[in-house]
Amino acid sequence: MTLFTTAYFPSISYMARFLSEDEPVIEVWETYHKQTYRNRCRVMTANGVESLSVPVVKVNGNHTMTKDMVISPVEPWQHIHSRCLESAYKAAPYFDHYYDYLRPIFDGRFERLIDLNDAALQAVLKMLKVKKDIVHTTDYVREADCDLREAFCPKKQADATLFPKYYQVFSEKFPFAPDLSVLDLIFNEGPEAIGYLSTLNSKLFLRIGNPDMIDIHQLLLQDLAASLDVVEGEVGVKELPRLHLLVDDAIHHVADFLLVRVLEAM
Repeated sequence: MTLFTTAYFPSISYMARFLSEDEPVIEVWETYHKQTYRNRCRVMTANGVESLSVPVVKVNGNHTMTKDMVISPVEPWQHIHSRCLESAYKAAPYFDHYYDYLRPIFDGRFERLIDLNDAALQAVLKMLKVKKDIVHTTDYVREADCDLREAFCPKKQADATLFPKYYQVFSEKFPFAPDLSVLDLIFNEGPEAIGYLSTLNSKLFLRIGNPDMIDIHQLLLQDLAASLDVVEGEVGVKELPRLHLLVDDAIHHVADFLLVRVLEAM
């Protein structure tokens, strides 16, 4: 089982991993976490990257489970979000082609957050021409074969080196912004979006949800620290060449380890 959180128009990295899984499962019995992608997405606008948030109500206070989170009926969030997307992406190459898929999201009525998010995810899957069931947990899952519940978070800065650049609206004003909502990729890249997600997933395999690969940076640092410890008590400048050799060995060790894992993943 590969475990995901629910998400509102998920991020590009989320969708890349979600599509790669045969049976992804969405956790809904957890205690709801605020300030996450569970009720928001990030898009490019004329003012730069902005977040679109769905106002929610914790019906049971801080003990409310995600499955019980209710959308606030007070704020006109659907009107705000639809106007923002139209304003931001009307000049995108594929906006007119895909926007009709989103109209049921902004014209419909949703009481629970998970119902809205499921509808948004289904709309994205239709735009990508992918058939995949949306499955929820039936109880809180303490351990999973691959736990990605904390993998995708707006507080974590995306590693831009993992995300190939593609055309984005307002690129003349702002630098490339990686890992926005998958809507940004679809509106700008159209049919090429699915290929982008597939390519990206092969990179994310090395960083997200693979227990053998998550701590690669830590492994490198440990090897470098060990190299430094060997030389720490040695005499001055004469040992610097030895240090360089040890560091070089450490880097090659990590490179070999990465190569093996990449080949296993293919």
